[in-house]
Amino acid sequence: MRMKAIISLVLIAVMAFGIGAGSYAWFTSSATSTNNVFATGTLELDGIEDEIFTEGVLDVDNIYPSWSSYKDITVINNGTLDFMYRLTSIDLEASSAKHGIDQDILYSGENGLEVSFDGDNWMKVNDAKNVYLGVIPAEENNNQCTFRIHYRLPWQANDDYQGATATLKFNFLATQLENEKWVVNE
Repeated sequence: MRMKAIISLVLIAVMAFGIGAGSYAWFTSSATSTNNVFATGTLELDGIEDEIFTEGVLDVDNIYPSWSSYKDITVINNGTLDFMYRLTSIDLEASSAKHGIDQDILYSGENGLEVSFDGDNWMKVNDAKNVYLGVIPAEENNNQCTFRIHYRLPWQANDDYQGATATLKFNFLATQLENEKWVVNE
């Protein structure tokens, strides 16, 4: 009997607690925040002159073995996001050669055209891939960067290279700085 009395008292206490807890009142208030705008930034790679990224930046005649030159190219960040950029590839668009020699000789010949982006490390134009060129911030007055592209015809180029022409396409890519999947030194 004593056990029944204890159980009854426990049940009464639990019910009393439940009734008391249910009668507590809490002050609450709510508010709504409106007109919260989220806008994406822009990433826009451009040149100082319209034709820099369209056509005709490099138009060179009368090259010969051991010839070399360079061109400074200014790149502009016309977007609102800082970006890093690189040359992804140099592709052959058209070529020709005289005397039945391989038409692609300037592009893919053993002693064909070479490029460098630091003046020391040279590579064949068809091997120029994923060359990191730098970062351009999107700040108002500091949104441009100039890089120098060196180019040459090696002294080993022989008579087979006479009269050859190549039209090349330079491909560039820019991405936001936070892109962790974009490896700088590929």
